[in-house]
Parts: sequence; C-alpha cells; structure tokens
Amino acid sequence: MLFSVRNGITPSKAIIYNSISRSCKNRVINLINMMFQNYLDAKEIKALYINILDVFGIKIDTYIISNTAEFLYEYLIDEFNELWEKASWNQCFDILEIMLQEEYYDIDFKCEINEIFEEEKMGYRIIDNQIVDITNKEEIEEVEEAIDSNFNIVNDHIQKSLELYSDRKNPDYKNSIKESITAVESMCCIICGEKVELGKALGRLEKNGIYIHGAMKNGFQALYGYTSDESGIRHGGIEDKEVTEEDAKFMLVSCSAFVNYLKSKI
Repeated sequence: MLFSVRNGITPSKAIIYNSISRSCKNRVINLINMMFQNYLDAKEIKALYINILDVFGIKIDTYIISNTAEFLYEYLIDEFNELWEKASWNQCFDILEIMLQEEYYDIDFKCEINEIFEEEKMGYRIIDNQIVDITNKEEIEEVEEAIDSNFNIVNDHIQKSLELYSDRKNPDYKNSIKESITAVESMCCIICGEKVELGKALGRLEKNGIYIHGAMKNGFQALYGYTSDESGIRHGGIEDKEVTEEDAKFMLVSCSAFVNYLKSKI
C-alpha cells in the first residue's frame, strides 16, 4: 500500500465493476507494450495486432498486411494503442481475452494482469484465460484446480460453467449451474465406475472407499435437489430470471471445491 493511501492522504479505492479506471487502463497497456518489446518478435506482433484490429472492424490496407517493412509495425502499434485508448471497459477486456488465447502469453503475464487488477481495485480476475468477476484468491484457486485435472469430462463441465457465467454480453447463469453440478456428478461417476445420477452416486461413494461426513453429503444432496428435482433448474422448473449471478457464482465455486475434495480422496 502506498504512503498516501496508508496515511489517509489519498482515500482508498472502492472495488470497481463495469468500468476501468484511467490508471488501470494505463498500467495494462504499459505492460502489454513492455511485453511486446521484450518477448515477441515483429512477426508475432504483426499477426496479433492485425487479428485484434480486424475483430474490432478497423480497416487495414492489404499493403500493410503483406509488407514486412519496419515502419509498418510501428503503424500497427500506433493503431492498436489508439484502439486501446478509445476502448470501453468491456472492449479492453475483449482485447485482453483475444491476447490470452495466444500460446506465448505465459502464466507470468496473467499473474501481472491480475496483480494490476488487484492493486487498482478492479472487481475482476483472469481464470482459465477468461476475465471473470471473482476476486477471492481461494475461490480462484478452487476453480483453476478443478479445471486442471486428469479427468477431461470434469474439466469440460467446469470450463463450460465458467464460460457461461463470465459471458459479459449474454451470461447464462441457469446453464452455468447445470454445468457445475454435472461436473460433480461426472466426478462421482468416475469414482463409482458407473453412470448414475448424483443423488445415488453420493450414496455409493463409501462403497468405493470414500467417506464423506453426513452433513456435507446432505448439503450436496440438497444442492442436487435444487437443480434436479421436478421444480429444479434441470427440468425447467426455475425461470432464467430467477437464477442470479450470485447463484451461479456460488455453484461454480462450491462445485469446483467439491470436485477438488473428491480428487484428493482418490
């Protein structure tokens, strides 16, 4: 914490949602430009910038695309910086997510972006190359660990849940919850060695050497009922508008944690 904030001279910032502060925007573009200068070659920079500018509908002359002259890279950098300067908060996040799909963006880049977000009080973090409004470190670690397992079907359901939850244009909280609970169901089926509903699978875990405290088991039985009984999400008994962002976030984090718990028991 800086001296001015620590001593009450500059007030501490509130958590920022649906916006990006000028200082955060500047720090992120500084990091991007530094990374480009130090780690990427001209060909990689050109390909990435052309892709981003194209996504945002910015016309690029074919002469620039086909030419390798040094000054044209500078032109693309200037065009990109202008795009970033004019971009709204959500467009800035779109740009970052395009960059994060590239394999040369290593874990250090993601960590540095997350550090900037934390220091600038942004209510968002990068998880699995997506920017989501989960800021608690322990929650982030649970979701990341659940995605990174040896069980592809479980990974896929958690990834899909995260994708549906974090879609800024059209979030689908209802189906995000379905994917979260299906991830737990899939993990239980892997352990039990048979395809059964989660409600039954939870009862069979002990036969496969995994003991779960009764209260914990009852808790997940109740969550399963919330999604799967006749009035639950899986059967269309709950309208989309009744499912909130908070519901989806709770299920994503809770189901990720339970998946990790089950993995540790194997």
